[in-house]
Amino acid sequence: MTNNRLLLSVCVFAVLLVSLASVAESTPSAELSPEQAARLTYAAEHAAPLDHQASTSTSTAARWHDDDDEQEPVLSATDLASRAAASDDYGHSVHYLASEVVYPSSDQQVAQVVQRVRRDRQQLTVRGTGHSANGQSQCCGCVVMDMRNMNQVREATAEYVVVEAGAKFADVYAALAPFGSSLVTQTDWPGLSVGGVLSAGGGMGPGMFRHGFIAESILELTVVTGRSEIVVCSPSSEPELFNAAIGGLGQVGIITAIKLRAVPIPGQMIRVYHVYQLLDKLMPDYDKVQNDEAAGGAPFDQLQTFPVLNFPGTGAASGYAPDFFLFDQPIGSWVLIQEYGVFYNPGQEPDDAELFAYFDHVAGTEISTDMPYDAWIHRLDYVFGVLLPSAEYNYAWKNPHPWFEVLLPAETAGDYLTDFFARNDPSQAALYSVQALYPLKEPAVKRSLQPMPDSPSDRLVYLGMLRQVDIASTPDLYAENARLTALNGQYRLDAERVGGTPILSSTLPSSQDEWQCLSNFDMRTYRRAKAQFDPRGILSPGLSAVILNREDPCERNGDESIFRGTA
Repeated sequence: MTNNRLLLSVCVFAVLLVSLASVAESTPSAELSPEQAARLTYAAEHAAPLDHQASTSTSTAARWHDDDDEQEPVLSATDLASRAAASDDYGHSVHYLASEVVYPSSDQQVAQVVQRVRRDRQQLTVRGTGHSANGQSQCCGCVVMDMRNMNQVREATAEYVVVEAGAKFADVYAALAPFGSSLVTQTDWPGLSVGGVLSAGGGMGPGMFRHGFIAESILELTVVTGRSEIVVCSPSSEPELFNAAIGGLGQVGIITAIKLRAVPIPGQMIRVYHVYQLLDKLMPDYDKVQNDEAAGGAPFDQLQTFPVLNFPGTGAASGYAPDFFLFDQPIGSWVLIQEYGVFYNPGQEPDDAELFAYFDHVAGTEISTDMPYDAWIHRLDYVFGVLLPSAEYNYAWKNPHPWFEVLLPAETAGDYLTDFFARNDPSQAALYSVQALYPLKEPAVKRSLQPMPDSPSDRLVYLGMLRQVDIASTPDLYAENARLTALNGQYRLDAERVGGTPILSSTLPSSQDEWQCLSNFDMRTYRRAKAQFDPRGILSPGLSAVILNREDPCERNGDESIFRGTA
């Protein structure tokens, strides 16, 4: 039993890497538990009627035509199986049943759907491949726009790449590889959709200490606004829309295409692991890294830290990380595994001894691996392609995942993290919780929706915690999920007391009053952007109902507790 828990803990540890970008995007299965099926059956019976029925057919290949015969028909579905598939996400805790699912394949089709939704006084939410944590990509009795058919690379050069919102980062890397280029900040797992990542939080990865969020590399966006207008925007053209769309959770427009800056990337990488016993060694090293970056550059390109449990074989069992076990630390206590890497070209290999000497970690715990850049990009393919789909772990993947992410000022991060780990019982964390830390520089541009901490040094620390409800420890997954979600809310309040701000794609405030009090959230700017780009409030209606204190469509269409598993 103990070995199974250890291996499950490590699997979840690897799964967290997906959530850090805020979001790997795994296609939800249409398979439903008896409880989910009962909820969805009730939802189907009580959903609001369709004003503009897509088709009388229940086929998933149904198409609807608007009144304008010149418009291209859009793939659409109203059968229960398709709507049920769109009523689940990575969090597996909220199940809102849509009235219809549409699958556009062009900017014009997206605008056409928005125009029809506006005309028929409906509402709309956007879905990549469903890697939201709390129902953000769902909509009760509304239209869900599934973007997976918009997955093309439109243009690629050595300096930039233009991709559609439903394309995966793996597609981006493959398109840039012939030019010897890549993005400046890479996601941990390339199975994320580009539009989903940039809409949810701006994109995170182990290069953030140098380059910041992936969003800092966006040169241009194509956005369809709530007015059904197709707008090409950038920092210098339509900047209000540009800034509001990035990390905006679909509140002001639907991102349909993204132009990203690319840079030359060497073909090889040295990847190093080592261990810290305590945060009082790690946090000064984070300061050193950021000081060296300000002075000209630290001697590596990637950096991330994972607090894990001190068990023999924990790393080796995962197929991802090497084995670390500190004999002088209590079994089951927290230890910190740091991973960093250096890109290089053949003949320019970095010196291992110099790399090992840079950090004040536990001497003798260093493990160095040489690999091609492409192998590093795809380092989690085993976990997500083999391990998690296996019969032994597939059930855990389908359990609720109430995760929590927060940005902290570097000046107060050490105290917050010390208290955070002191209050998290390692024996319980082994079952359902792992954490990850990234140092990063404060973004150069303040986005309209995602609040940022105020740091005198312009330095931040990211904490991401993936919580997974453990089916072995509770007879009621939804009750346990509600308990963990409430804990996440307390972590958010504690973070705000030290100047931190939550990543809005994780645990969200539940009332307008909480949004008003949310640290550095500019309600006036949000209202202005909403009025300008989505005046009828048709986009992401559940979230805007909370922020603006409007009627929630799920409360209008039926008992909310039927649709929200955490109620």
